[in-house]
Amino acid sequence: MTISNENANNLNIFEKIIKSQGFLPNSNIKKIPLKILFICSGNICRSAYAEFIFKKLISESEILKGKIIVNSAAVQFRNDSIDERIVSILKEDGIDESISRKHVSRYKDDYLELFYDADIIIGMSKSHKINLPKDIRNNQNSKFVQLAEIAANEMADIEDPFFISDFADFKKIVMKIKDYLIKLKEKLELFFI
Repeated sequence: MTISNENANNLNIFEKIIKSQGFLPNSNIKKIPLKILFICSGNICRSAYAEFIFKKLISESEILKGKIIVNSAAVQFRNDSIDERIVSILKEDGIDESISRKHVSRYKDDYLELFYDADIIIGMSKSHKINLPKDIRNNQNSKFVQLAEIAANEMADIEDPFFISDFADFKKIVMKIKDYLIKLKEKLELFFI
């Protein structure tokens, strides 16, 4: 497999993040699945969508199947149920409504073990790092990274679509998340080869 210069640079940044958490390619990584935690403000739009779609992408990858555990959580707000617009978009992506509606928003204070067990915490915006548990946030080998950074080497926040009333604009933001997740999956496949 030939890797372009752009992919090589992106992979180097990705590997730096992964290696900072003690994972090395083709070593003990096969024994211990890589645990990824997607976070956002309320765990009903961005991170919930990321969890469902990334699980689907992993299940479709012969290289990644069984090597990654994915969860999601909220760092700012407690919520009861997933946003109906996300349910609709997930349905278009092939996720059954009966499954997506079972999503339980996981607020950090109630699900601290998800944060401590995660090897990488992927936030939708830089501000999410501020709301991490203090000892994780202040660790020099921080396991927090923004989705745009780890997927595409971009320092960009992904806007919270919750407050957007126009469905087309809402969906545009969600599709940006999907694009980043596809890039992240491709990087992980290169890493695990």
